[in-house]
Amino acid sequence: MRQFFLVLASAMFSVAVLLGGQPLMAADGINSNGQDVPMGAGGSEFMVLTHDAKVGIGANASNLPITPQTMLDVGGEVRVGFTGIACTASISGAMRYNASTNIMEGCNGTTWVSLATLGMPSGAVLPFNLASCPNGWQPFTQAAGRTIIGVGNGSGLTERNLSDTGGEENYTISFGNLPTLVVGQGGAAMRGANLSGGWSGGVGSRGAETSTLGGGNPLTISGTGADTPINTVPPFIALLYCQKS
Repeated sequence: MRQFFLVLASAMFSVAVLLGGQPLMAADGINSNGQDVPMGAGGSEFMVLTHDAKVGIGANASNLPITPQTMLDVGGEVRVGFTGIACTASISGAMRYNASTNIMEGCNGTTWVSLATLGMPSGAVLPFNLASCPNGWQPFTQAAGRTIIGVGNGSGLTERNLSDTGGEENYTISFGNLPTLVVGQGGAAMRGANLSGGWSGGVGSRGAETSTLGGGNPLTISGTGADTPINTVPPFIALLYCQKS
């Protein structure tokens, strides 16, 4: 276990760093001239406590401690753990690694939230490949089973206002959706309702209609079908939409 002993004496103190009871290095520390305190082992200095209370960890190419530019300056990766402590105003700004969700989190003063979304404004909506919304987010239920489009009216498109809904998952074609039917023979042309034999049943009729065009030539029109609605859903993948609290 590492132990740090600071012995203050007049305007000077000494620093001893012990590992397993054996000293790694001892160095005179800050004196009246405001000197920095380097620490290390085996002739290499890998840590420094500056006269203005900054800590630098890591060595440069000359085996000298890096010069800290912030209160804690680490020249390498930093491993952050998880204790389960509650996020409160007293630790606002703290960071942790949530091992249960594999997400780096920050304390905003009331709750732990993902660092990736810590600065996002309230009301932001994002899709997640998760079973439930992360901390600081709630399900955006209005998007369940729906695609999302932008508000406004793009060129040649219908105007959409915020929170508008619409569309159909299945659609049944009606008679009004069909194009005008034009048939003809030998220069004679007639439109659907004007066939001399009549047009009956509308869309979905599975009977047969026989009409006579000019010249006495018979024309038989028949149809079969089940009136099944058309599925209008394109290929998709479902994700969980969540809204920033």
